[in-house]
Amino acid sequence: MPLRVEQGKPIILQAAAFLAFVSDDTLGQATRINKITWIKQEQTQWCWAASMQMVFQQNDDITTQQCNLANVAFELTGCCSSPNSSLCNKPLPILNIAPMWVRYSFNPIYINGLIEFTTLQTELDNQRAVEIGFKWNGGGGHAVLVVGWDIIDSVPQVIIYDPWRGEIIIPYDRVKTAYGEGQWRWTWINIRR
Repeated sequence: MPLRVEQGKPIILQAAAFLAFVSDDTLGQATRINKITWIKQEQTQWCWAASMQMVFQQNDDITTQQCNLANVAFELTGCCSSPNSSLCNKPLPILNIAPMWVRYSFNPIYINGLIEFTTLQTELDNQRAVEIGFKWNGGGGHAVLVVGWDIIDSVPQVIIYDPWRGEIIIPYDRVKTAYGEGQWRWTWINIRR
């Protein structure tokens, strides 16, 4: 099970495979998006809302809570007073994610699948986070935000802000398999105003 990254402490991602030490000495020439910090999803199904809220940090004029995003997405008014209700605490269908971005004056490009590491680098080098959607082997999905990249020992690495698990630094090839638990199935790039 992945553990949250903390400066200078090891993290383990999946029992089998990945040990990284995260410190200033470990990362090579990492590119990381400025002004975005990790935010935990406030409800079990609000990974999509936390991912949006993280991106909003780059825009000082957007301040909203995850419950307000749920109200807008599901055309409700009670998600801040009863956030764990079945009407509010639910995933946002894939086809509704881009329209939510547009509501806040963003113009993302949706890609039905994964993107190559070079495309990821270009987006991140231009200070644009990339939202990706995982499809789990057991069903369901999960939205995460890619906020940086690095090359460590010739291996492309991705810096992910996972709204459920925390900050994760993981080889790009492991991202393609959703941490070994599924597949990278959906992508939103060009998330900017």
